[in-house]
Amino acid sequence: MLSLLTELRAPAGKLLGREVAPPKIFRIIRDVRFSKDKSPYKTHCSGLLGFGEVSSPEGVAALYVQLGLEEFAATGFYELDGDRLALLRRRILDEKAGGKLARLVAACEAQGQSVTSMQALKRAPAGVSPEHPRIALLRQKGLAVSFAQAPKSVRHTAGLKAWLLEQLKLAAPVVKWGLENGLG
Repeated sequence: MLSLLTELRAPAGKLLGREVAPPKIFRIIRDVRFSKDKSPYKTHCSGLLGFGEVSSPEGVAALYVQLGLEEFAATGFYELDGDRLALLRRRILDEKAGGKLARLVAACEAQGQSVTSMQALKRAPAGVSPEHPRIALLRQKGLAVSFAQAPKSVRHTAGLKAWLLEQLKLAAPVVKWGLENGLG
């Protein structure tokens, strides 16, 4: 994982137009203190490339990769603090900025990607009509792009690096939109 993320660092920074910090690898040991499942180890290895000096300020990741029994890769703003979340919602409600984001998200979805976040509201945020055309984006508490499932032909090969860069290139406009609109 460390080698993969190290190789992806420079190309990811170039795609996103931002300095990318060195890789951060997450512990394989689970915190079982408050869990019913006392299995001591995770069934996956995961790591991320963050922006700037801090590996993951407020859930901002240039690239997050998880490999193992559960596989997942994404980029963006997975979890936002209250101020940044309020800013994101104001931008989404703005016709010009929100309309542009909706088009960027639609382009990602057409390629098999999806917008996600650590948490999402079940209903519309306070003061927003449930009929708003961008209600799905407004319910999210972040703005991350989850990549399509990696093809089996590249999952455990050197081709995974190229596939991740291809997915990041597709998602980069959404991340850049977030950076330009003050989320990172």
